[in-house]
Amino acid sequence: MSGANRRRQPLRLVVPGEKSRIEEADKFAKIYHMQAPRSLLNAEYRSIYPPQFLFSGSKLQAILAAERPDLVEVCDKYTLNYLGPLLRHRLLRSLDFRPTVVGLSCERMDDNFRTYIGRVPLADAFCSLYMKWLYFPFFDHHVANSQYTAAELRSAAQGHLGERGTWVRHMGVDLEHLSPARRAKTQRSGLLEYFAASDESVLLLYLGRLVPEKNFSLLFDLLLYLVRNRGRDVRLLVVGDGIQRKHWERESNQRIPRRVVFLGHIQDRSL
Repeated sequence: MSGANRRRQPLRLVVPGEKSRIEEADKFAKIYHMQAPRSLLNAEYRSIYPPQFLFSGSKLQAILAAERPDLVEVCDKYTLNYLGPLLRHRLLRSLDFRPTVVGLSCERMDDNFRTYIGRVPLADAFCSLYMKWLYFPFFDHHVANSQYTAAELRSAAQGHLGERGTWVRHMGVDLEHLSPARRAKTQRSGLLEYFAASDESVLLLYLGRLVPEKNFSLLFDLLLYLVRNRGRDVRLLVVGDGIQRKHWERESNQRIPRRVVFLGHIQDRSL
């Protein structure tokens, strides 16, 4: 949104939330918070379901009619993706324009399926068919956060007619805020106090949501290995929240007490 404001390019976000409201984020940026129910498999998320955009007079149709965007980006594979073909084929009567429709993929469907449903027979085949017929052709183009994520899209593209680009845009680490240039002894000393650790301790940092698809267990296993097999004192600082936070707090206290500190969600990046 800061980039949009610098370029004087109007940008609108539509996000599911507890209540509907409009937030004027900047001169050229606006956020529509749309009241939406909690997601079925993860109550920390909320989902925009087809009744909220399928019918004339629905909330999302009203926003689209008012804003008339040139480009619509959808980051959802399971409920909001069905908006794509409705826009591409001009099936919504209240909208007399046809925007470019882009699908943004931050995770693979097969990984999400295994995380939340488990390893069940024919799961890979189901995900492959879903991506091929109920996701990939619904958009004009696709953007993925990595080559690994893009590989699932490119596999789904096989056999479809017409040109659809799949672009990789690495989101990566915020090197402006997480930079060695910002290293400060006083801040490090303050962090070490959380652990009652020494100056010789090694601090690891995790920034992200504590949800199943982030595979925090891999990092936790690594920490266990370092604690048990390396000579240096290693501690982990966790910044973020999610449905698995209490679980990992219990695991840490039981298996490696005083090695992990959970700070929760921190909104101010300058801290």
